[in-house]
Amino acid sequence: MKKLFILAALSLLTIGIQAQIDSYVVDASKVYENNTRTSYLTLYGNWDTKIAEIIQQEVIARPGVKEFSFYDASDLAKCMFISETSVDENAIVGIINEVIASFEPEGENQDIRVFGNSFYENEVYRVVFTLDGVQDHQVITEIYKAFKNDDDISDVNFNNDAWELFSPNQLSPCDIESLVKDWGLTISEESIKLSSK
Repeated sequence: MKKLFILAALSLLTIGIQAQIDSYVVDASKVYENNTRTSYLTLYGNWDTKIAEIIQQEVIARPGVKEFSFYDASDLAKCMFISETSVDENAIVGIINEVIASFEPEGENQDIRVFGNSFYENEVYRVVFTLDGVQDHQVITEIYKAFKNDDDISDVNFNNDAWELFSPNQLSPCDIESLVKDWGLTISEESIKLSSK
């Protein structure tokens, strides 16, 4: 029975890591006197290249990363980054795999829900949205506290029924809805757009 459990666990782990970068080659790397590093990588693995722009935004938003891009539009296995020396190639690939895992498809041609009003500015992700069905001042206060206490959210504003959240990382509608599920709330459809995978 124990062997069966281990085999099942390994099978699930294998399925989970199939859609990710499983190895990389450092094509070039240099560390500079100002404690920055520039590296060029070739990535190997199975991932949906349609989320390359999201990966780029997410990597750039991380502390210590100054620049990141897929520099060859015809080969998205090629990327480069400039970072503080504390952020190495393993860290960059780890961030990329986090983003890939957050967009795992549940089926073919799945539409991804993303915020309609969001952007990065000065390495901070900002999103504005409304929640359906919030009327009670007490509930608004509790939601405000839930957002304020979340480790991924650095600041919160609430004005005219609109929530404005700031984070060092990209936030998805699913992330926010998991924080307000106790109140049975969802993000308004007007705050969402669909992006095809």
